[in-house]
Amino acid sequence: RYYLDQLMSPKMRPWDRTRLEAAADAHDPSSLSHGLAGLAGQLTIVAVPSFLGARFREIGLMRVDPGRYAAYFVAPSGVVHQSKVEVDLDLREDELKHIQNFLNERLRDRSLEEVRHILKQELQDDQLQYDTLRRQALTIGQRVVPTPEVELYVGGQSHLVDQPEFADLDRLKSLLRAIEEKGALLTLLSRIVEGPGVKVLLGSEHELREMLGMAAVGAWAETPAGQGATVAILGPTRMDYGRLVPLVDYASMLLSRQWPTRS
Repeated sequence: RYYLDQLMSPKMRPWDRTRLEAAADAHDPSSLSHGLAGLAGQLTIVAVPSFLGARFREIGLMRVDPGRYAAYFVAPSGVVHQSKVEVDLDLREDELKHIQNFLNERLRDRSLEEVRHILKQELQDDQLQYDTLRRQALTIGQRVVPTPEVELYVGGQSHLVDQPEFADLDRLKSLLRAIEEKGALLTLLSRIVEGPGVKVLLGSEHELREMLGMAAVGAWAETPAGQGATVAILGPTRMDYGRLVPLVDYASMLLSRQWPTRS
């Protein structure tokens, strides 16, 4: 820890910068994760909100039972999010069609952040107490729009096999199981996002039993939409921090600038 805080001299290699930029040009967090893993020779994680950068194209509604409806959200890229919606009214087909058209005309081509803001603001309108159908439309719209969840893109699992620290087969299996189940990874990432800048968490500091003996170099990145994304490298405590810290720092900058352009 003294070395990290007082003696380390991080330095970005031009070759590393070029390779990272090429990986980020795909606008795909999986490509960035694997590109970073190839440079670092370690396990890498890129975490982004699902539907990041997606825009609203269409909402569809279908009646299932009285008061119960199937709904779907479609993004321009073709991504579909389905959900079930329950409301107090048993809507007729013409009313359902009216709600669907109202939402599509009001929200089409907007980002999900804009859609959520519009629905929230309009639901606070005092006039809604006199317009039951509009209130139901906005309520249904809120329930159909996907809630951001974290997607994890893990790269470089094969590098674990090359590390003498994980030569024990049982330990390697336990670690791979923890990575697959993702709970420990999410806990680790939650500690990385506590404040700006690149953070180094040593194995003795994060206290995660599943990641015993592993250190993490990670950084939080804020997208133009104000959402949070994270990039991290995981490996043995003896990692080359002088090289990895600037790698993670630059990767997080690329993530904040380039990944949100997806639609």
